[in-house]
Amino acid sequence: YWEDGAQITPPHDTGIMAEVAKVTSFDMVKTMEKEKAQAEGLYQIISDDVDEAYFAIPHLETLLQKALSHYHGWAGNSVKTR
Repeated sequence: YWEDGAQITPPHDTGIMAEVAKVTSFDMVKTMEKEKAQAEGLYQIISDDVDEAYFAIPHLETLLQKALSHYHGWAGNSVKTR
């Protein structure tokens, strides 16, 4: 996260999207089985405690009104349930 709380900000956003645009086929995307990813510490499901701490952030509602995209790491499901 940057000092403004955003996960992806200029100029980094354009660099990331340039890399995404290079993917022209799903075959180019590296994948692995969920169990292997979990065993290697690459896949974790966060607990309700983490959710609650996140939603306790001051001014979070204002931040959520400004940005809601998977590209920036926001989860629409969480916003809809709050």
